[in-house]
Amino acid sequence: MNRISYKTIRNSATAELKVKGSKFIVHARHVETPGQAEKVVEDISKQYHDATHNCYAYRTGYPADLITRQSDDGEPSGTAGRPILTVISGRRLFNVVVVVTRYFGGTRLGTGGLVRAYTDSANLALQEAKIIVKYLSQRLQFNFPYVLTGQVDKLVNKYNAQIQHVDYSVSVDETILIRKDHADAFIEELTHISGGKIKVNTL
Repeated sequence: MNRISYKTIRNSATAELKVKGSKFIVHARHVETPGQAEKVVEDISKQYHDATHNCYAYRTGYPADLITRQSDDGEPSGTAGRPILTVISGRRLFNVVVVVTRYFGGTRLGTGGLVRAYTDSANLALQEAKIIVKYLSQRLQFNFPYVLTGQVDKLVNKYNAQIQHVDYSVSVDETILIRKDHADAFIEELTHISGGKIKVNTL
């Protein structure tokens, strides 16, 4: 993937795996921030409060503000959180949290067995999830006279930009969210229709 887009999951996904009596319940969710990821972990841990372990990993931000976190939640160090994170990273996914809940079945799996179980669990959930490509966005702010409203609206629609704020006063002050790789072309066309009179600020 390049620096204008990244892969993530569109929908939530769940899966179950049984290994030598232990039951693994997996939840994969799309999140945008570490705070959202932590909330997912908190909610699932509360839902399965009686479980032996609620292990997790997440990977948020792209590309410069990448944040990762993992937790073994009482499993031997490196046998749960790290394998889950390795699966997420190996699939080159961002803004994803995976929580694996384990109910101990009475048979110890050993270090290698735990790594395999948590790896397989994470893979199962992500196989069920819908993988999508999301594009990085750029926020633009500009001001223009009312007479250009129709032309500006057509341009915004042409580039499938999202209008985030509009203020109507003496002139129109507008803020949009546009695909980062479309920003330069949009600014060039906006400058052209205004005869170079519209100044665009990147936010």
